[in-house]
Amino acid sequence: MKFVNKIEWVQVYLALEAAERRIPLNGSEEVRIGARSFCMTRTPDGIFALGPKCPHQGFRLAGGKCEDGMLVCPLHRFAFDVKTGKGHGMHLDTFPVEIREDGVYVGVEKTVWEW
Repeated sequence: MKFVNKIEWVQVYLALEAAERRIPLNGSEEVRIGARSFCMTRTPDGIFALGPKCPHQGFRLAGGKCEDGMLVCPLHRFAFDVKTGKGHGMHLDTFPVEIREDGVYVGVEKTVWEW
């Protein structure tokens, strides 16, 4: 027996078109699925999922704008790379996103027992 990290895919939008309607280009919105929240953002490079709060002071990132691939916190303008989460000497969690025929999914790492 051992612990193994696996990706659990969570559907956040029923279709790509729904995501595009809800998230303005270079904008963001918060999505809550069960006990988890994500800050979803959309740039010309695609849709990205990040942690919902700025690590600087915990302010919600939803409503923040993207500038040059960086999500900018609406409170103090700290900026984080939407692909890596890096910015201002701090780090924001990032999650993989998959676009499928039946919707948009975010991957969440989960530790499980494996026999």
